[in-house]
Amino acid sequence: MHRLALPPLLLGLLALPAKARAEEPPPPKDSSPLKVDLDLGGSRGALEHPATTLPPNPIGLQRTASDRASATRLSLGARLALSQFFNVRSLWQTNVLDWYLTGDLRIFSLRVGVEKELALSRRVALGLGVHGAAAEASFGTGETVFNAPSIPDTGPAPDSVQELRASQWLFGLGGNVSLLFLTGSPLYVRLQAGFTQYLSKANHFETRGRDYTPEGFSVSLSGPSAGLSVGVRL
Repeated sequence: MHRLALPPLLLGLLALPAKARAEEPPPPKDSSPLKVDLDLGGSRGALEHPATTLPPNPIGLQRTASDRASATRLSLGARLALSQFFNVRSLWQTNVLDWYLTGDLRIFSLRVGVEKELALSRRVALGLGVHGAAAEASFGTGETVFNAPSIPDTGPAPDSVQELRASQWLFGLGGNVSLLFLTGSPLYVRLQAGFTQYLSKANHFETRGRDYTPEGFSVSLSGPSAGLSVGVRL
């Protein structure tokens, strides 16, 4: 009778290690690689100022700024998936640099914010975002300065000539909505519209304590914008 009971006992003992292994938690998965969106596109944004005469360039040629209510912008964007760092889904940290194509009046803006991405279908997503904005508007004063570079090992180098620029910084807040069209590959197309409200107008263009603002001239960047960009999701 003991001989008949022995084989089942041995089988039970042999099965214990296998059962223990099956109950062990799976090994932690390797962290996913950094998830980033990079896109390049164009947009039309608010830019309002009256026509004015700007200071002439360093060789005396006249410069002007035409009356306008909007401007074309070249936009470069980078978005980082926050789900890699926090317990959130489809939330992105956004950074967009806008270069306004405005001739002698030079304007750059940076928009930093967050965007929630909502899937509408397998290939289409809706983005809802808010952002803070900082912009610099500037123009040349016609005055030049000489920048003497440090002397390298081979001896002194010629001085470089640089035109002074009068500028003013603007700050604001805004929101945007976008449609993201996925192609089944890393490439995507983004349609975007938004609104940014700046806290003030640029009406004091200064450098080295001197105000170069033409009489009655001011620049406003507050208003709507819309654009199209093409990007890659890495």
